[in-house]
Amino acid sequence: MGQMANLLIIDDDVMICDTMARVFADMGHDVSRAVTLKEGLSQARKTDYDVVFLDVRLPDGNGLGEIGTLQSARSSPEIIVLTGYADPDGAEKAIKANAWDYLKKPASIDALSKTLSRALQYREEKIAYRPRQEPIRNNIIGESPKVKACLDLLVRAADSSANILINGETGTGKELFARAIHDNSDRAEKNFVVVDCGSSRRPSSKASSSATPRGPLPERTGPRRGLSSTPTAGPSFWTKWASCP
Repeated sequence: MGQMANLLIIDDDVMICDTMARVFADMGHDVSRAVTLKEGLSQARKTDYDVVFLDVRLPDGNGLGEIGTLQSARSSPEIIVLTGYADPDGAEKAIKANAWDYLKKPASIDALSKTLSRALQYREEKIAYRPRQEPIRNNIIGESPKVKACLDLLVRAADSSANILINGETGTGKELFARAIHDNSDRAEKNFVVVDCGSSRRPSSKASSSATPRGPLPERTGPRRGLSSTPTAGPSFWTKWASCP
């Protein structure tokens, strides 16, 4: 990221705070510090931060439980978790909460600098792709950080002509998001074709033929035009593709 960033460090270890603040300030960034969770949350509400370094075990609470609160701030900062008590469950919880990274203390200056640079580069790209106006949601509701992150990806997907894989359990809204991608793309005027692979029949290896009172019709050996090849056809959404024959 070419420009100066605004950083917040929430950690009750004063020595770590001072060291990180000095290193990041030398890199040209503005750095604020908080030694309690309450103080950090208060600062995040008042100031627009690009990245927040968040300790887990703080005097007044667990930082992992407030990742969503920090992300819901006006600037939606990236969260880098720092902890001296790293464990698989904590790492999984942080990643599921969309934290940018999860580092065990003491982290080297090189590791901190690299993860900060990557987080700022990602943030710069994300802002560049952010739509100038609210995307067409098509009944997608919610304003949580996770929903906003999904909408950011939706806009990026709509600008692309690549094939897109949408993962999720049954009923989580995969087709809803697929339709929203279509409606926000430059192909929105064309039809949105849904292909339910679960109900598709396995194609016969023989050429199709039909019978009439006068006898069988000639076998169709040439290529047949499908729905997706018609002039009005647009993107297709293949659901239950694991059931394809």
